[in-house]
Amino acid sequence: MSHLEMLETLLFLRGFEGVSVKDIGSLTRIKDFEYSLFLLSQLEERIKDFPLKLHYNPVTKRFMLMISDAKIETLQEKELVKSFLPKSVRATLALIVLHVIRKEQLTTQLLREERGEKVDIMSHLNLLVKNDIIELKEKDGVSVIELTNRFLERIDTETIVKRLIKLVKRDQEEKA
Repeated sequence: MSHLEMLETLLFLRGFEGVSVKDIGSLTRIKDFEYSLFLLSQLEERIKDFPLKLHYNPVTKRFMLMISDAKIETLQEKELVKSFLPKSVRATLALIVLHVIRKEQLTTQLLREERGEKVDIMSHLNLLVKNDIIELKEKDGVSVIELTNRFLERIDTETIVKRLIKLVKRDQEEKA
């Protein structure tokens, strides 16, 4: 088995845990940073026509294989794949992510005000906590919402920021 095939296999086996440059050195027994990057670039080239993409997580400093967002969207549009979170909970999560991106502290009260009184915020938050997406922490007697490291490791923040900006602009245009 070639080094490229071994790396590909390891990436599949590790899933969200990912593979570090050090892991690649151990796998190939060649502890050369440039060789590890060469293998990663070869793998990226090899999978460019597949629905996979190589994703680097700067928090964990690990690489992982992920299904591209475009492919997931296509399958969701055809109703072949459904999100494990209901649409209303995803809308709540989008607001949470937006506050994190803006580096704003988000309380349950502020989220309730932004989502409206008719939305059952606590059931949304409980589902997000149960799925290890957010944490509820008490700070100065106020319940504050934070994203978990596990969630941050699994998402492509660049794509999310771009989509949120588009949604905000579209919302502002509709209100104008």
